[in-house]
Amino acid sequence: MNPQALTITANGATQTYDGVAFSGGNGVTYSGFVNGQNASVLGGTLVYGGNSQGAANAGTYAIIPSNQTSSNYAINYVNATLTINPQPLTITANNVTQTFNNVPYSGANGVTYNGFVNGQNSSVLSGNIIYGGNSQGAVNVGTYTIIPSGQTSSNYAITYVNGTLTITPPPMAFVLDALGTTANAAGTRAPSTVMNATILPSPTSLPGNVTSGSNTVLPYGNDAGVVGGSASQQTSNTSGGGTSQQASGANTNQQTSSTANTSQQTSKRRNGNTNQQTSNKRNGNTKQQTNKRNGSTNQQTSNTSDRRTN
Repeated sequence: MNPQALTITANGATQTYDGVAFSGGNGVTYSGFVNGQNASVLGGTLVYGGNSQGAANAGTYAIIPSNQTSSNYAINYVNATLTINPQPLTITANNVTQTFNNVPYSGANGVTYNGFVNGQNSSVLSGNIIYGGNSQGAVNVGTYTIIPSGQTSSNYAITYVNGTLTITPPPMAFVLDALGTTANAAGTRAPSTVMNATILPSPTSLPGNVTSGSNTVLPYGNDAGVVGGSASQQTSNTSGGGTSQQASGANTNQQTSSTANTSQQTSKRRNGNTNQQTSNKRNGNTKQQTNKRNGSTNQQTSNTSDRRTN
């Protein structure tokens, strides 16, 4: 009697990289037992071999079963495959916010890793992080993209996430200082201590401009004439808007008119009082003198009459 054919097939195994060496197998499947028998009728203990044993890195490996015997079964072993897939790893560029400083931006603010296993870190990765995107060389106020790349690993499936560079407008004091530097370099007037900057939509091609957000701050005042009419507009703001209004005839005439009224009133008061006083004095004196004269005359006449009677 010939032995019964029996096939012992190793089960395949699939796992995600975890940094731990693989050992053993995922069991086997028997095919060929008769009369309700099972693996208990076999001699020996199942053993797994092949390069799957001790495998740790991502890849595919053979699982080779062996070591079971039977006089009643002619055993045929079938190998299986261990598949270790890369572990997902996310590398995110850190966002950056800085104030405009007129210096081209380069590099980045580092990255954040998410997904390392078994206590590992970036030291297990190959290559170095490099940064790209329109953030590199950016100068003006705005938002820009930081694109990380450059690191690889067979054990990690790397996904890169972009970051953002945000350049914010500088304090106004910095703008005025920059305008003064630009104006002095051009041999023109420095900015006024009274802030009177002209803000226009960003015509970045004009010389000596400092860009602030979507606006451009033009240099203050220019004896040689600034392209774009900045000096004229600012001079107009200073001369026409302030001096002319303050020195307008309305206030001066009004004040002069008030003075004239005061003088007129004073003149009237003085003349009126003087004339009245003079009139009173003259009339009073004249009447008094007349009364005195009349009194003397009457007294003299009375005395004469009395003498005659006597």
